[in-house]
Amino acid sequence: MRDRITRHFVNSFHLQTSVTCFGVALRLLALAALTLPATLTLPATPAHAQSEEPQTEESESASNALTDEGADDDGATNAGADENDTDGNGGQQPDEPLPLTPAQQAEEHYAEGVDALRAGDYVEAGKRFRAAARLVPDSAEYHYMLGSLALKKQKGIKSWQLVRKALHLDPNHRKSNLAFAYLWSMFNKMGVFDVGTSRQKVRSTLGIPDRETTHGRQQRAYFGFMVISFVNGRLFSIIDTRDLSPPALRAVDRLDVKIDTKKWKVASRQINARFTFVFYVPIRETMRNWTERIGTLRMLGLAKRNLSLSAVADRLRDQVLKRYPNAQWTLIDQSYDDLVYEWRIAGSRETPPRHELCRIVLGKNDIHRITYTKKVPELTFEQRAIWLGTLRNVKLVDLQKTDKP
Repeated sequence: MRDRITRHFVNSFHLQTSVTCFGVALRLLALAALTLPATLTLPATPAHAQSEEPQTEESESASNALTDEGADDDGATNAGADENDTDGNGGQQPDEPLPLTPAQQAEEHYAEGVDALRAGDYVEAGKRFRAAARLVPDSAEYHYMLGSLALKKQKGIKSWQLVRKALHLDPNHRKSNLAFAYLWSMFNKMGVFDVGTSRQKVRSTLGIPDRETTHGRQQRAYFGFMVISFVNGRLFSIIDTRDLSPPALRAVDRLDVKIDTKKWKVASRQINARFTFVFYVPIRETMRNWTERIGTLRMLGLAKRNLSLSAVADRLRDQVLKRYPNAQWTLIDQSYDDLVYEWRIAGSRETPPRHELCRIVLGKNDIHRITYTKKVPELTFEQRAIWLGTLRNVKLVDLQKTDKP
């Protein structure tokens, strides 16, 4: 009973205390209301807080990173940054760009040189390409571009020297190989490679060869993939060694051409992987001013490919018509192993007239051709008959049955 009375007394006390405290609180609030101003100005709501989508800590960081909202208008640091951090990077200096390597500098010069070359500014292009070559002296491309520029400026010898240097640096550099072949053909048209040219003249034009060999009266000078053969100090033949197979050069038969050396001379003799040819011109003429010529051509290994002479003649005809679309081509006679044809053009301002008689003969390994050409619109009846007879009388000699070399 005593415990129940005690609990009742305690609960009543708590209730009375709560009521009393509540009343006091109300009186304090009323007093505070009497002291407040008539209007109350609230602090402005931040712009980002007006968004309907709540900002998380991660999204706020991302937003600040994209919009720089954490910085003041004058570029001051964000709140919480170190007072000494005046660059906005937490006291760390911004990364400086790394200096360009010589190769990178050379690439920039090269690109600027190409742009200048396209714009026709050869002086600026030369400066840029030379700068690139000085920075990377073992670049075949930079030396090739200098050689190409020299050729555009009509400096053939200088271009030749630079292209050769490019090939020394990289023998497989495609553009340099093409430029080399072009310059070589240019020298050929100039007469540098005419049979009989002195070794001294060739050397003064082409410079020191890559290497030289001597066997008795014969010498050979090597320029890249081209070889010049000399006999007694005079040019004898030109050899293009690209894809050349020495066994293919060993003839088992040949046309036995008898030339009157008092009237004719060998003007050009060249060899490559596909054929060998010799041109004869009148004694006082050259390959640049000839009026008539005799030519022999040995098409290496073509007889072993089971090509008929008609098929070969068709190919030769197509070549003629491609070069001279208005040419008249005529088949004269043919057999299994012998075929004769002719073609002629009237000529124009760009192309001199020409009448050519041709005979093709089937050998064991090779196919042989002999031609007579004269720079006239048409041979006379007598001239044509004489030279057709001359071509038909040339014999195919089996070298395996004779002592002839």
